Amino acid sequence: MEINDSLAGMQTYEELYNLVENAEAKLSFWGARYVCVPGYEGTVSTCDLAVRVSKMVIINVDFDEKERSFGKKIAEKVRVLDKELWRLKCQANCLTRIFIEIRALFSRPLWVAHKDSVWGMSSFSSMDWGFLNYYSRKQLQEVFGLSPENAVQKGFSLVREEVDAERNYPPRWKVVKV
Repeated sequence: MEINDSLAGMQTYEELYNLVENAEAKLSFWGARYVCVPGYEGTVSTCDLAVRVSKMVIINVDFDEKERSFGKKIAEKVRVLDKELWRLKCQANCLTRIFIEIRALFSRPLWVAHKDSVWGMSSFSSMDWGFLNYYSRKQLQEVFGLSPENAVQKGFSLVREEVDAERNYPPRWKVVKV
């Protein structure tokens, strides 16, 4: 089965974790970062994988604690893949390093330096994984027995997630024990 087709059809973090669990980080001669998975045909770019992970929360805003734990396992696997990509980059020949720099020039405006970029290779694990620590109204009730209105009386503080105007999903909160 083609890896991109499989990735596009995934609806849960559990399905996605089953895919990335055995993923291997690769760096092409031309400086492209990608992931391949034994048992699947083709490769997927690290950017496409990161985008799919972040879109999963839009597909299912009210994921349960089991899904949340799979999301956190995916985040850890991504960190491992990122470390492997850095290792491969450090071991790459001079020509591949030049290609990485050229790719970096065209991946963002020249006047903007990416804060997580070293040698033109931005960090895949720098993706904000904070969305896994936020809870919808339904999740607050199921997991903590809280609502945004009664959290303070029960000794909790809630931090509301800042959401882009174009995103159209319900508000979510991070729970902080006071």
